[in-house]
Amino acid sequence: MADVGSYTEVMGSNAPIVNSDSRVGGRIIHLKFTHDGTDPLSVTLSDKTMRELAGKYVFKIRQIPDDTLPVTNATDLTITDSDGYDHLGSNGADFLLSGTPSETLCYNSFLGTNEYAMFSTSLPLTVGTSGNSISGASFSLKFFIVS
Repeated sequence: MADVGSYTEVMGSNAPIVNSDSRVGGRIIHLKFTHDGTDPLSVTLSDKTMRELAGKYVFKIRQIPDDTLPVTNATDLTITDSDGYDHLGSNGADFLLSGTPSETLCYNSFLGTNEYAMFSTSLPLTVGTSGNSISGASFSLKFFIVS
């Protein structure tokens, strides 16, 4: 299936997270997504982005609304692998807010809990939205990861 919408890796992405004792404790992968018109977004992450995420634990995901053209308030977000598993589960409902950054954890449907998720290059991720009605709206996601 062809992508609907697009994304770019923001300059300075893959920035280190430095602990209070000056050790690098992880990285932040920063991606900016843009809708084509008002269609639901559906963008598969590139091999390069998947290599940056693969084999590491994502401990939280932060969304940052665009200053100029944010999505409709309370737009749903999905992060689905090629098996069709949504790593956010119900945490993605109404997650994208038009004026306020917000954070969530990945959801483990087997345990029924929020927890870290490890992604694999063999199961590429697709980021999707539903509920946006603003043509060309944008938002950013920051993946906070630890090795």
